[in-house]
Amino acid sequence: MVRTFAVGLLLGLLVGFLLGRMSAGNREEAAPPLPPARTVTVEKPVPAPEKTVPAPAKTAPATTATATASP
Repeated sequence: MVRTFAVGLLLGLLVGFLLGRMSAGNREEAAPPLPPARTVTVEKPVPAPEKTVPAPAKTAPATTATATASP
């Protein structure tokens, strides 16, 4: 039983090795490797600064001068 297992294991290794060698020989006809994946960084946009509208200048209310005559 051990001998049968050892022969099967060796036969499997031999077949695997031969299949690996055959597939490695066709590298010239194989498709070119894929380029590396590109990564994209998405940044949160910064809001535009708020436009400040200057408040209109407050003017002093017009005062009327009263003329007083002293006798």
